[in-house]
Order: sequence, then structure tokens, then C-alpha cells
Amino acid sequence: MAIFLFHDHGWDPLLMERVASQPAFFIGALGSRRTHAARFDTLRSRGVRQEAPERIVSPLGLIPSARDPATLALPALSQIVDA
Repeated sequence: MAIFLFHDHGWDPLLMERVASQPAFFIGALGSRRTHAARFDTLRSRGVRQEAPERIVSPLGLIPSARDPATLALPALSQIVDA
């Protein structure tokens, strides 16, 4: 399992490229749908196989607009348990 809670998405490509190729049962990341689409495009341009970025769940949590840790924690955990 890997959870990316960065607000600075500059770290995403390198770290997600490495994690997406591992057998993690859940990969989740903060970010809007637009951010996730850009992340997907970046990973594809870096040569990551298509199925790898498709494993990344984003926006993370069952409440997509959650921003503060207290509101994000339980919905994110619920999504992980569901997986």
C-alpha cells in the first residue's frame, strides 16, 4: 500500500513511477481529477506502462473535496479497507 499526501505534486512522478511497478494492493494520491489526469499523462510520458498509472486511486478518499487531515483520514481509510 502506498498513499501520496503531497500538496506539491512535483514529487509525484518519480515516486509514483517506482511504486506503480510494485505489487502494492492500493495506491492512492491527493489531488483533483484534473491533477490526476496530468499525473497520468506525466507518467505515460516517462514510459510507465499504461496499466501502472491506472492503479492509482485519485482523488483519495470517499469525500473528494476533503482538504484537512481530520476530514481526509477516515474517508481515505474507508477507501483502503474497501480495496
